[in-house]
Amino acid sequence: MRGGKRTNDALEARALRLEGARRAHALALERWEGEKGAHYAEQKEQQAGIDALRARYEAKDPEAIIDYCQMVLSESDFPDASPTTLNSTSIASPGSCW
Repeated sequence: MRGGKRTNDALEARALRLEGARRAHALALERWEGEKGAHYAEQKEQQAGIDALRARYEAKDPEAIIDYCQMVLSESDFPDASPTTLNSTSIASPGSCW
């Protein structure tokens, strides 16, 4: 039989490469699942903090109002000359940034 040994050797080499690729994929998937879980946990923690701030803001807690408005200002794009800080004297009435 011509080429029988070469064919078997090629098939065995292919099977080894395939098994290596499967192992590498399984490890990468396991690592990704761990990163995804950590990301979701961090996201849940951040959302809980936002929900707590919102509840305090809606309860008209002056510190929460300042924190919320400062967060909005710091994450917004304004011209360079615009003020981006806030203090308790900046608040006209509780429950409003302006």
